[in-house]
Amino acid sequence: MDKRFFNIEANGFIVPNNLVIGKESGKLEVQMWFVAPENDLSFKSDNVVDHGVVVKDGSEDGVYLNPSYKAQMVPVEMLEGKHEGDTVVIEMPVSLDRRNPGNTDAILRVNCTLRQLSYRYRTFGRFEEALGRLMKKFI
Repeated sequence: MDKRFFNIEANGFIVPNNLVIGKESGKLEVQMWFVAPENDLSFKSDNVVDHGVVVKDGSEDGVYLNPSYKAQMVPVEMLEGKHEGDTVVIEMPVSLDRRNPGNTDAILRVNCTLRQLSYRYRTFGRFEEALGRLMKKFI
């Protein structure tokens, strides 16, 4: 069975924990959180990875998508050269089954605008500054 694809728009910001080498990817990764506003694509979600997101599909309730907790770890190579306000597309494996959140039967494409200054960790500076600090700390 082919995986289903869903699209949302969200703002993303770095959680300034240490960078890590992903156990599965083998790539340098940074933790990010994603906030989806209510719009034509989805209902509001203050934290897409932790709380999931409801995608509008024409039905009254929409489709609840539950990303894997691993989706908050984003390869740094996707973000190199990006600045505050830039957009990047991040694909997250998601479950369509609330009772089986580890299932990855669909893909959520997040059209993510980098907005470090708009959220909780804004004191770490613009997106590129926050990532730069973590890179220096890692080296």
